[in-house]
Amino acid sequence: GEIISFTVRANKERRAEHDRLVSEIVEVDREYSRVPTMEGLARRKMLQGQFDRLTTGRAVGQLRRARGVQYEYGEKASCMLAHQLQRQSASREILKIRDVVSEPGKINEA
Repeated sequence: GEIISFTVRANKERRAEHDRLVSEIVEVDREYSRVPTMEGLARRKMLQGQFDRLTTGRAVGQLRRARGVQYEYGEKASCMLAHQLQRQSASREILKIRDVVSEPGKINEA
């Protein structure tokens, strides 16, 4: 029961954050269309970055499941292949990006 309630709460918080970001992006877009400013553009980019980070996790999960789903409902060898693909994709996943760097010199140093 605790796992289900945790999952439900996490999904609810994620949906609320998604809805908040969408409404803020729409509001910033409206304001920017009336009065274009650099601050409005910077805020829009910041909100878009937050939205992209929020939705990336969902896309990664969908891709991870899509790769092995076609083998899961077959014979025993296919099921084993599905589990192997799931382990392989989990080992290649980047769990968290700490710093976003866009300068070429810093990218080469990392």
